[in-house]
Amino acid sequence: MQNVLVVMRHAEAVYSWPDQARPLTPYGQAHAAEMGAWLAQHLPEAPQIWASPFTRTQQTAHLVAQHWNNASVGDLDWLLPTEDPYIVLEQILTLASSPQILISHQPLVSDVISLLTQGHLHELVPMNTASAAWLHGEVRAAACMDLHALWHVQDLIAGQYATGAICK
Repeated sequence: MQNVLVVMRHAEAVYSWPDQARPLTPYGQAHAAEMGAWLAQHLPEAPQIWASPFTRTQQTAHLVAQHWNNASVGDLDWLLPTEDPYIVLEQILTLASSPQILISHQPLVSDVISLLTQGHLHELVPMNTASAAWLHGEVRAAACMDLHALWHVQDLIAGQYATGAICK
């Protein structure tokens, strides 16, 4: 069975301290909601949404989740920005079913996408705030998934979107 995994970077947050408590800016809130609406158009089945426990990722997750009636949001410590991407890969293998949305931080999101699609960290996928990478395939090990599409919220807002903007 082909699984769907969306890896998303949190939306724009204010610059403040402590890092884990940084909230989204008004633009970040709008961008998270915009990406959630876009994802809901392409992912009609309600996903399980996971985010790091940081404020900005939790806010992003809840704004994305509002576009499905029964999407659930949970937090996972292994989505923290300092986590080893190889540990994250091992944890992704334990996730139950498709579809899943993981919301985390840079550089972790780029690292995880590269591991899942290429099996290494040499060619990282660019991830702006509120960007989402749509992966599909069997989640068994590194290099087991295909990058179906990479969506940047700025392109959605500008109306310049083509499905599969970057495809493997």
